[in-house]
Amino acid sequence: MRWLTIATCALSVLLLGSVSLWASINGSISGVVTDSSGALVNGATVTATNTETGVQTSVKTDSKGFYNFPALQIGTYTVEAQQTGFKTISRTNLVIDANSALRADFTLPVGQIVEKVTVTGEAAHVETENTQMGEVIGSKTITAVPLNGHQGGTFGIINGARDQRILQIGARFTF
Repeated sequence: MRWLTIATCALSVLLLGSVSLWASINGSISGVVTDSSGALVNGATVTATNTETGVQTSVKTDSKGFYNFPALQIGTYTVEAQQTGFKTISRTNLVIDANSALRADFTLPVGQIVEKVTVTGEAAHVETENTQMGEVIGSKTITAVPLNGHQGGTFGIINGARDQRILQIGARFTF
């Protein structure tokens, strides 16, 4: 009997640990690096820096000048592209939300290594890499929604539920 209790506890810990893996929310940034004549730049170093945490991730462009950061944590990023013989270009205020896929192409002008050009501005928040539609609702918005006298448990109703009692509770819930 004691063996069964230990096995049940171990299985519970494994299952709860795997849930946290599913809960990670990421986005991506990708693009192409070219020179001022439009030729692809192979082997350029592209670095994404999370401005809130300071965590940096670097990749090299492939033979087609393409780079990809497939799994960046949500936050605001600065992305910098550099290659020997070209000026360093950076883009700031790139915002990664849940499952967003941003595209940031770079055109590197010829110059000395010590020259650096920074492009500052808001990134266009248009999804060009994915046809999936969605919206991120922040925690402040969720907590500001009035419950209008209903219990908070009604938020857990799943579409397509078959229990008639749950459907009746859900039908009474209004925003």
